Amino acid sequence: MKTARSGSSSLKMKSMPSSAAHAVMLRFIDNGKAYDPTEQKEPDITLSADEREIGGLGIFMVKKFMDKVEYTRHENKNVLTLTKYR
Repeated sequence: MKTARSGSSSLKMKSMPSSAAHAVMLRFIDNGKAYDPTEQKEPDITLSADEREIGGLGIFMVKKFMDKVEYTRHENKNVLTLTKYR
């Protein structure tokens, strides 16, 4: 897979049972350069698409939809864990 931030890297997605009884967790793991998408500046959604900077809407929507979004760097890999409670 090619990514804008890291060039070539591999990406794994795991769906996992959560320790919380009524939750779903998704974990994305890649071996690209360290990058924490949770630190991405929130886009100004009051601006039109033409006026707004490119990028940042994906993680913005994920943060709004999911109940918990966590990033860690583990064994030279980026690990993004998304949790949604039912």
